[in-house]
Amino acid sequence: METTTELNKFTEPTTDPVSYVNRMGREYFVHQGLTKTGKPKYFASQKREGAITRLPHGFVFGESINGIVTIQRPKPPRVPETDIVLVKQKVAVYQHLKHYRVEVKDKTILIYEPMGLESVDTLAKSGSFSTLDNLKSMLGSKFEDALAKAAKEMGITVSDLKHADALSVEERRKTGAAYLIRNIQYDAVMKFTIDPVQGPYRVERRCYRGKKDWVFLGCGTLEKMLKQFVRHIGKESFFELI
Repeated sequence: METTTELNKFTEPTTDPVSYVNRMGREYFVHQGLTKTGKPKYFASQKREGAITRLPHGFVFGESINGIVTIQRPKPPRVPETDIVLVKQKVAVYQHLKHYRVEVKDKTILIYEPMGLESVDTLAKSGSFSTLDNLKSMLGSKFEDALAKAAKEMGITVSDLKHADALSVEERRKTGAAYLIRNIQYDAVMKFTIDPVQGPYRVERRCYRGKKDWVFLGCGTLEKMLKQFVRHIGKESFFELI
């Protein structure tokens, strides 16, 4: 489901342009242009100059799962909210899917896989944030003497200095991981679409071979489809689903 913020309901006109900050921390402003027929059209841009001071009536900010910001008329999903919650709860059951996301487009519920998540894991194991480790690699056998001298000049013990470095490393890792996750991109890997003919839901998985984008897996109740297929996401068995 695209995130929307209808600021025009409570924002009075001001001299400052109205703006929206996406999940990556980038600020967008509303701009007005004209269609080929001369009708007004609206778009989001990071350019502040020339932005209008409020959202036009009936429009909202929209943000896609990958942080693309648009100016749009709100379109409520055709999927029951209870079904959306059901999919989110099922995904949350599996620890290996903790960074996956569930979004809705029209009558389809999609499960998105984070791309490049291995960089977050690499960061968690990296020792490159440690000032002391870097010094040790540079100084070699002279490191301990240099460490004792530095601690003495600072008026603390060597243990305190090492502890401070460890805290600093952990904080930098957390900051770095938060940044990577905030900017991560997503790709849909499984979708559940309302199908009044065969349904109630039709389930498909992403195909990574040939020209076929999606592989049909089956139809049935949402509960049954979730139980049968979600556990395979992110595993080798996912590619055996046909």
